[in-house]
Amino acid sequence: MCTNELIKRYSLSSLSSDQILNLCQQSASSGPAKCYVEGKQIGNDTLLIPLCRHASDISPIACYRRANLLLPQSGRELIDRVSLCHGASSDAPADCAASLPHWLTVAEKTSLCIHTPASRHLEPLKCLQAADGAARTLQQTPSRVLGVPLHTVTKTADRLSRALLISMCSFQFSKYPVASSDCLKSVPSHMIHNDAIRMCTNTTPNIVIGQRTGSETHLIGQCLAQLPIGWKSEEAAVLCEHVSSLSQLQQVIHCALESIGIPLRLTRKDSASICRFEIFSELFLQQDNKLKQKSNPHQKYGCTPGRKCGVTERQSLENGPVL
Repeated sequence: MCTNELIKRYSLSSLSSDQILNLCQQSASSGPAKCYVEGKQIGNDTLLIPLCRHASDISPIACYRRANLLLPQSGRELIDRVSLCHGASSDAPADCAASLPHWLTVAEKTSLCIHTPASRHLEPLKCLQAADGAARTLQQTPSRVLGVPLHTVTKTADRLSRALLISMCSFQFSKYPVASSDCLKSVPSHMIHNDAIRMCTNTTPNIVIGQRTGSETHLIGQCLAQLPIGWKSEEAAVLCEHVSSLSQLQQVIHCALESIGIPLRLTRKDSASICRFEIFSELFLQQDNKLKQKSNPHQKYGCTPGRKCGVTERQSLENGPVL
């Protein structure tokens, strides 16, 4: 489809077979070709082929034009627009990069804004603003790593913490950056800084209402807060990382409490891994059984393959279960 679109809309005389292959490979649509043709006025093949590869439509070109309009054209602030806009579904990555503060490097801005969905370009900025304050309440918090230029952050450990925060707030690593920063705000202060950030990266926007204050609390934060005294940061992270409902929260806490009394020489981290595996395996099996029942109603009402259903079973199949 991609090659046919190029032939239909553009003369291929300027493109070699390798360039056509590079542009159209692994594409099931005409998107890369449409993107390439749309972009002929803004750049040459060296720019357009990597920009339009894997494109679903002309959105990377719209993003590139928007970036040229909003972002510096030269100097240290020059952002690689091809990296920023490759795979874009709108011009939102450019708006995202333009919204970010000057103390971020070009690479950090690009990392934060790649794959930004339409109408959500302010979320990485909001996430960074919220995370900066929230992270300072945690254990082993480094000296100030956000709000300052990268070259002033000299310690390797501090640079790692900064990179983790930027990853957490980017659409590359978090589907909902603001939910990730909300998660970080709800984490108990005894958690270790980097463990909490890793755990909150790519979390979902699930929240519960705080029992005493009526405030909104993230499920992961509530999970951590309810663990018995003595659970370390990395142990709690293993147990609570994928909690996404009140039911799961109650199950992991119950499992954690029960594991304390088990006469086995397991570390808490081992117990946490076992609890998480048990609960999420059971959830997977339940979902798998539901899918099987939908695809095989005979199995749902006890009619096995190769055997005729009885009257009661036939009524069940036709009218639902007989009460």
